[in-house]
Amino acid sequence: MEKTIISVETIDGEKMCHFMGYGYLSDIVPSAQLVEYCGFYLPLSFVVERGMAHCESEYGPEVKQYITDLMEEELIEVYNTYDNGNAPVPMDESAMSMAMPEGVYIIPPKN
Repeated sequence: MEKTIISVETIDGEKMCHFMGYGYLSDIVPSAQLVEYCGFYLPLSFVVERGMAHCESEYGPEVKQYITDLMEEELIEVYNTYDNGNAPVPMDESAMSMAMPEGVYIIPPKN
């Protein structure tokens, strides 16, 4: 159920990975949380090279985060509508590359 939401955008001619946030289930009620990042951008080439987990753990704590408590059903609804009412495109991290078109993606953690 843990998933990261990113957006691939071109800024000043460079493809960037905009880490939008992540959701996860918790052991407390309400049973899920959504963490949204404010202004967390890294070059897509760096994210592809280093991996999402490294980038999130290394740089995520440095940016402002908004945490929302949700029920599991509400988190599923967020996952299904986060891209302006549309579901982000599901993608496995191993498929990330510089060839990714711009868009919003939802990525489960690497196992």
